Amino acid sequence: MESTCVLTQPNDDSQGERDQFRDPFIWEDDGTYYMLVSTSIPGRGGSANAYTSKNMRDWEYRGYVFECDYGLYPEQGAHWECVNLLPISTLDKKKTKWILFDCPQYTVDGYVVDCYYWIGEFDKASCRFLPDDPKPRLFDYGKGIYTGQTGFTFRTEEEVASGKTRYEEGRTVLFSLAQGKAAGSGHNKNSGWAHNMAVPLELYLSEDHKDVLREPIAELSSAEGETLLDASGSFSCAEINEKLSPLQGDALRIELDFSYELPTEDSSLSFQVRYNPYVLNGITEHTDLRFNRSGMFVDRLSSSAMNVDKADSWTYPAKPGKHHLTVLLDRSMVEAHLDGSASFTTRIYPKFGDSNGLHFLDDNASLVVEKMTVTEMESVYFDKTTPSYYGNSTYLAEGGTLQ
Repeated sequence: MESTCVLTQPNDDSQGERDQFRDPFIWEDDGTYYMLVSTSIPGRGGSANAYTSKNMRDWEYRGYVFECDYGLYPEQGAHWECVNLLPISTLDKKKTKWILFDCPQYTVDGYVVDCYYWIGEFDKASCRFLPDDPKPRLFDYGKGIYTGQTGFTFRTEEEVASGKTRYEEGRTVLFSLAQGKAAGSGHNKNSGWAHNMAVPLELYLSEDHKDVLREPIAELSSAEGETLLDASGSFSCAEINEKLSPLQGDALRIELDFSYELPTEDSSLSFQVRYNPYVLNGITEHTDLRFNRSGMFVDRLSSSAMNVDKADSWTYPAKPGKHHLTVLLDRSMVEAHLDGSASFTTRIYPKFGDSNGLHFLDDNASLVVEKMTVTEMESVYFDKTTPSYYGNSTYLAEGGTLQ
């Protein structure tokens, strides 16, 4: 590393609003280095400065990479942070587009800081991103948790040697902070849970070239431990709950193929994680991945018995029918991915050490589980995983009654 300043922002707002100049994102493509620096266009909303260089020391300013209509789409923010521009390809690599991410910052109330994106083309000659649709789209529905994202595209030495020389031919991976700020830093401290990072996701372009698909990186399998459940068939809610009742864990990977119906307005289905089967003085804990006629959302009302924020996530417009759900549990983390099309990253703050079960709640939704696996996850850093510490909290099983 060199402790050398190679670029400063001019004082005249000619390269973004003064003092809005941060989070450089750099990549190399065919001998040219590209850099985006998050900023804002004075009076016109967030954007990013584009620069190019041949040596990473001498940078040429190339203008704003993209200007979104701030008046039409105020959710894009007055300022941008953590701008990323990455190629994404279909699984067969026959079509490649580019995806632009930003983390908007607001100067007015009424908005939640989240990760937004556009899909389109990147003109390398002009350093301009051209979106297919100018409207920013929400990447993660956890509501203010998945922010501060960054990513990369890479090829292994073996892939380069085999002829994959274009930048766009690599794997595209995105990862992010899993903010505790929605529950407040004070809540993190009081509950004993710390900040965290979300699991890296590999990104793909959908077959219709309109959406970004995502899945946990394949390398996550290296942290998998014992398989606690591997069930295939056609299980009702009662049948799958019987299989789940002995299982416990706060670091799990769950893969689920299921279907449901919603014949009435009141019909709903909930997959309850960090589920506590006991109740004491009206208190229990569970986090619900809920499906109703509005769609899918995370219900955090009973996630914690402590005085922490318990707001629901945003709602994704899921429809009844067959679905695949991946759920990753890691202490205070819940990450859920539905059909590779929608993500929910959220933080929960369980108080009780026995809030570590799994359970379904079927309210006239005709749940059918076709396949379900539950796998223990181990540490990605150490050979031995340190158990969670719940301080002096009592277990609900000590004096509580079964629900």
